Amino acid sequence: MSAPASTEQALADFLARCDPASPAGRDWYVQRPQPFAPWMSQALRGVPTAKILLVGQAGVGKSTELARLEDGLQEDFTLVRSPLDQILDLTVVGWHDILVLSALWRGRGGRSDSHVPLGVIPSPALSRLERDLVEGLSPAGTPPPTGVQAFRNDPKVVHERIESGRAQFWDRSVAALQEEGRPKPIALILDGLEKLPPHLMTRLFRDERRHLLDLPFRVVVTAPLGMSFQTYFGEVESDFLAVTRLRALSHRTQEPGFRFLRELADKRGAVEVLSGPLLEESISWSGGLPRQLLQLLAAAATQAMMDGLLRVERESFLRARRKVSERWQYQLEPADYVSLAKPDEERTTTERARLLALGALLEYDQPDGGLGLGMNPLVGALLKERRPDRSVGPSP
Repeated sequence: MSAPASTEQALADFLARCDPASPAGRDWYVQRPQPFAPWMSQALRGVPTAKILLVGQAGVGKSTELARLEDGLQEDFTLVRSPLDQILDLTVVGWHDILVLSALWRGRGGRSDSHVPLGVIPSPALSRLERDLVEGLSPAGTPPPTGVQAFRNDPKVVHERIESGRAQFWDRSVAALQEEGRPKPIALILDGLEKLPPHLMTRLFRDERRHLLDLPFRVVVTAPLGMSFQTYFGEVESDFLAVTRLRALSHRTQEPGFRFLRELADKRGAVEVLSGPLLEESISWSGGLPRQLLQLLAAAATQAMMDGLLRVERESFLRARRKVSERWQYQLEPADYVSLAKPDEERTTTERARLLALGALLEYDQPDGGLGLGMNPLVGALLKERRPDRSVGPSP
C-alpha cells in the first residue's frame, strides 16, 4: 500500500526548508545565545558615521544576523545591501568599486536588471554616475547596460575604469547615495567580503582602510577571520566603533549552543523526517556551524529520497555525511594535514588562518565566554581515515 502523498512530500518539503543558500526567514529565525543585532542596532542609531566590523568563518550565521539587523533598522534608515560577492570580482575589488555598486544598487531599487531605461532614473546624480560608468562599454548592436549590468558583464573592465578616475567616481557615488537617501539616513551593509583572498584583504583593510573610514555613512562590513591573525589587526580594531567576532557554537548536549541548533532544526520540521537521536548525531557533526548543520540535514534528506525512504534512517545519514565531507578531500593539501595534526601552539599564523578559511579548523565560543579552537569533526573523521595511527584534537 502506497504512503499518503503528504507523507511522500515530507522529505522534499524538509529539503527545501534546509537549503543553506536561503537566509532564514522570520518564521525560521532562532536567536543566538549571544545575539549581536540588538546592540549593533543601538550603536548605529547613536553614531551618524559608525563603522562596525564583523568577522567570522563562513557558515557561522553572519548573513542571517545581518538580515535581522536590517529588520530592526529598515523603518528609520535607507538600507543598502548589494550582493557584493555575487557581482564583484573579489580578486581585484576596491572600496571605490564597492561604493559605486552600492549607489547603483540603491538607485535601481535593489535590482540588477531594473526595467527603468538607462539615463531616465529620477536622480540627476545617479544618472550622471551611471552614464560615466557605462559610456563606451556597450558593443555596437547591443542594448546599453545599466551600471549593475556593466559590473555583471565584466567586473574587471569596470574596475579598471573606476581605478582611472577613483576620485570622480567616489564623489559622484556619495552624492547619488545622499540624494537617493533622503529623508532617511543611509546605512551600508557590506556583506560577502569575508571571502576576500589574503592579498585583497590586506589591501582593503590595511593599505586603503582610510577610504572606508571616510564614508559619510553608517557602515557594517564583514571581513575574513584570518585578518584577526595579522600584525596590523590591532590598528584595524582601533579605527572601528566596534569589532564583533561571530564564532561557531560550543554544542555539547544541554549547552546553549546545542539548544540553539536543536531549535534551528526543529523550526524547519526535523522531527517529521528523522528521529531525536539522529538529530542529536547531526548536531554533533555540525561543528557548531548553523550552515554545516543545514548542509548535513539537506544531504541526509536527499540521500533518503534517493534510497526510496520516507524518513531519514541512519544509513542514509552516514552516506550523506561522507558526501558533505568530500570537499575537504579536494581542498586540503598534504601540508594542511601536517598542520592539522599539530597542537595549535605549533602552528604558524599563516597555517592557522588557512585552516580557518577552509573550515577545517573552527573557532568557537565556550559556554564561559572564552575562545575555543578545534578541528571540524567532519575533517577529523577524514584525518583519522588518512592516518589511523594518529589521534586528533578535540572538536568544539
